[in-house]
Parts: sequence; structure tokens; C-alpha cells
Amino acid sequence: AYTILAVLLIAASVVAACTVFFRVEEVTVEGNERYSQEQILSVASVEMGANMILTPGEQIAQRIYRALPYVDHVEVQKRFPTTLKMVITESQPVAVITGAASAWIVDAKGKLLEQADETQAQEYTKVTGLELLEPEQGAQAQTTPENQAQLDGLTAMTTALASCGLMEGMTSIDVPGDHQHEGTGQDYLVQGELIPPGAGEKNPVFFSKRSRSFPTFLLTCRRKGDTIKENLKLSHCSEKYT
Repeated sequence: AYTILAVLLIAASVVAACTVFFRVEEVTVEGNERYSQEQILSVASVEMGANMILTPGEQIAQRIYRALPYVDHVEVQKRFPTTLKMVITESQPVAVITGAASAWIVDAKGKLLEQADETQAQEYTKVTGLELLEPEQGAQAQTTPENQAQLDGLTAMTTALASCGLMEGMTSIDVPGDHQHEGTGQDYLVQGELIPPGAGEKNPVFFSKRSRSFPTFLLTCRRKGDTIKENLKLSHCSEKYT
């Protein structure tokens, strides 16, 4: 009986000590570029003086996701005894999905970052042939059920290209739609330029190629009037896409 009582007293003492001593006195932000520390702290709404152990890290992260669409991931770290650290990973815009009604900037995974104006529409890879369904800032791109496979293929393609550092060389991607089923098949038309090993920055290779599958597609490259075939083996830098 005395042993049980002693254990309970010790446990109560530990809980009391955590409640009294481990309180949020400082909040730091790391990894942010697009948003200021003040913006992030404002939407995070961390309660100063709150108990460190009971402070809900996931709820803090969700508040940031909802308010700041360019935030891809938030890691809330509790640095005892009194510091809360938020490590921010921001989404990188890579393309503009251009439809009949609107144009949206997206990251490689298909997250809608913001509507694109005419100037922004020229800065990133232009994606055509895909209509977005009820687009909303900060949400994942959605399309009609019959075109979902094409959207999935697009995000697989842009994710793999971005992971290999090749997305910046893309100028346009035409997503296959129902109107392309007859004759041409469901092919992605990928266009852009890249710098193959040994070519040097002043000798980019321009390419235009239809590809039915990804990532093991063959790019037909044109340079100085010659046709060059560059096999872009993206599996070497992103095995998950093979």
C-alpha cells in the first residue's frame, strides 16, 4: 500500500512540476521565405504561457496550412523547458494549369497555390488540356472523374521532374483529353529545353515529344537542326516513379 502511495505521490509531483515549469515563453520560426515570421506567428495563434506538453502541435500546423497556401509542411518542435520551434517547408510553384475559366499556379504535387495573372502565367510551365473542378486556393487540384487519370499522370510527371531538378526546363505540358483518344492516343505532349551532360549552359537542347507513359519516356531533342534522342532515365534520381 505504501509503495502504491509513494508511486502516486511521485507521479503527482512530476505532473505538477511539468505544469508549473514547462510553459511556452518563446516561439521561433525557421525555413520561411515567402511569409514573414510575423505572418506565421499571427495565424499559428500559439498561447504564450500555455503548458508545453499540452500545446497541440498538430492544431497549430493545421491553422498555418489553412491560412498560408504556400506552406507545404510544418514541423512543430517542443524544445523544453520553454521554447516552441516551428520548421516551415514551403511549396515551390512549378506550373500554371490554364483552363477556359481560370489559370492556377500549382506545385509539383498539384496543390493550388494561387490564381495566376497574365504575368505569372508566363513564369512557369504552361499546362493545357485539363479543366479544374471547383478550384480553391490551398486545396489539391481536382478534375472530373473521367479526367482524373490524366491529372494523376500530370502530378506524377511534375513530381519526378522536380525531384530531378528538370522542371525549370519545361515550357509546356499538354495533358491528353477525351478529344485526343482517337488517332493519337492518350499522349502527353512535353516541350521545353534541357542541358545534357557536357553540353554547357550555352548549348541547351530543345525538345518536343509525345509520351504515353511516364517516367520512362524518350525525348526527341533538336539542336542546330539535328535530331537527338535523349533517354531521360528519371528512375536514377527518383526510384519511386519507376
